[in-house]
Amino acid sequence: MRSTNAEWDFMGRTFLVWSLAEMGLRNPAAKAEYLQTMDQIISETLSIEKEKGMYFFLMPYAHRGEYVMQPARSQFLDSEIALMLAARRLVQEREDYKPLLHERIELMQSRMRRSPILSLESYPDECWMFDNVLALCAMRLTDCLDGPTTPLSSNNG
Repeated sequence: MRSTNAEWDFMGRTFLVWSLAEMGLRNPAAKAEYLQTMDQIISETLSIEKEKGMYFFLMPYAHRGEYVMQPARSQFLDSEIALMLAARRLVQEREDYKPLLHERIELMQSRMRRSPILSLESYPDECWMFDNVLALCAMRLTDCLDGPTTPLSSNNG
């Protein structure tokens, strides 16, 4: 998948983690196996992001322009990673994921508040609604896990 489309590599990871979370909630007898696989995928994904940067999981055209909001970040990556962390915690709490999730949620919220349309770019000068909806889903799930986070509208009247 990676050689054809870097996004498919990333999305294969995220959709598998989300699916395993659902399976773990439906089938508690197999939860331990699902959690082990989820943790492996999450750990590897976070390591790759840290070592190789966000462009590793983006299509080559991400280099053709500048992100409007600086510093450059991809809502595609941030929202899907946040939702992976939240879904994993929903199945069974993992304390070391809590600060990783909150950091990403707070970063997305802060940046969304600075955006004139409360949406962030997935690629330079491209706001993908799917990724912004996933960010909101991750925020809502985090609210369910840990209590309300700061509302996005707080600085927008």
